[in-house]
Amino acid sequence: MSQKLSLSEPALPEHELICDAAPMPKLSAGFKSRVLAECGTSIMAARRTFRLKVAGGFGAVCCLGLLFCVSIPMDDAPDQQITAQPPAPQPVSPQAISPGVSFGMPSGGSRMTVDARKPRANKKSDSSQMNQIIEQLNDRQQLFNANMLPKF
Repeated sequence: MSQKLSLSEPALPEHELICDAAPMPKLSAGFKSRVLAECGTSIMAARRTFRLKVAGGFGAVCCLGLLFCVSIPMDDAPDQQITAQPPAPQPVSPQAISPGVSFGMPSGGSRMTVDARKPRANKKSDSSQMNQIIEQLNDRQQLFNANMLPKF
């Protein structure tokens, strides 16, 4: 018998009073070892049951995932209802092309070249627009602050 399974008798004063008050029943030989053996068996059965539950849950999740993957149709052909139409080519007018841009084949090649730079934006107009926007925001902030003052 292992040391782990051997139980010592209680030795507290309360236990001694109980033992003195009533006679202890006589147990059959080997009763303690049978009880401990049954406890060990039930512990092993509980562990086995837990493992089976975990394995069953994992198997069920795997089966559901496989069923979900199989049930989704995997058609490579596009649906008949959804068809992408190619964009219509835009006509290019000669006025829309700026000077220095050539779309033709200059020397037998098929390269598109762009030589012209974009015209610089007028900094004065940009800064004046920004100033106007800032002034409008300041006016709104002042109105907001005036409405937030306590009224007596």
